[in-house]
Parts: sequence; structure tokens; C-alpha cells
Amino acid sequence: NAKAYDAVSKAIQKGLVASAIGVGRGGLGVALAKSAIAGQLGLRLNLDLSKGVLRLDVMLFSETQGRVLITVQPSAQKEFEKIFKDIPHANIGEVIRTTSVSISSPQANVEVGLAEMTSAYRSFFKDW
Repeated sequence: NAKAYDAVSKAIQKGLVASAIGVGRGGLGVALAKSAIAGQLGLRLNLDLSKGVLRLDVMLFSETQGRVLITVQPSAQKEFEKIFKDIPHANIGEVIRTTSVSISSPQANVEVGLAEMTSAYRSFFKDW
């Protein structure tokens, strides 16, 4: 993981990273939701990358440590990918100016409204 974290650090120092969040509790699904809520921007995702490795629920909610969800501007994508050329990574979609998060996969297509996600997330913290 040190090699991956060094690459993340280098990409941040070069100004290539628009946002980054660790994938931990709740897995990729929670990291995607937090990222969308924080920026109040939608996501269009294609999770047809597993090639038979995972079910959609496992792909979204596995809490495998050491992963980072990173967004980059399209203009920075090539330079970002050069930094990560020897490190496993995948482009799973794009940030878009819309009011929902949509996920396409061979197993299911899911769309959740950003307002609904934001309300559900914030309701947990209403008494804090």
C-alpha cells in the first residue's frame, strides 16, 4: 500500500486530485455517497469491471482496507493515470452536474436522488 499512498500524495502535490476519500466502513458505496453529498454533485458510475469477480453488493460494500476513491478533472486524467500506471486502479465513472447518483452494472442499475441521500445521511447526525 505504500506505493499507492505515495502515488496519491504525488497526484495531490501536482494538483491533479479534485477530491479523495478513504474507502473504509461501508465500503465503496458509502465513500461514493459521502463524496456526492459533500460536493452536492451527481455521479454516473459503471461497475462493469469485475469480470466475474464480485457481486454488486460485495463490490459496493466490501470494507477491504487500503483503497481510496479519487476524483480528477478530465483534463488531469492522463497525467493522473501515468502516476498510477503500475498501481491497480480503475476509472468507474464521472462526476456530473445532476441531482442523482446512478450506478450501472451487469447485475443491476440503481439510481438514488442526491437530496434523498443527503437527508438520510444528515438525519443520523441531527441530535449531535
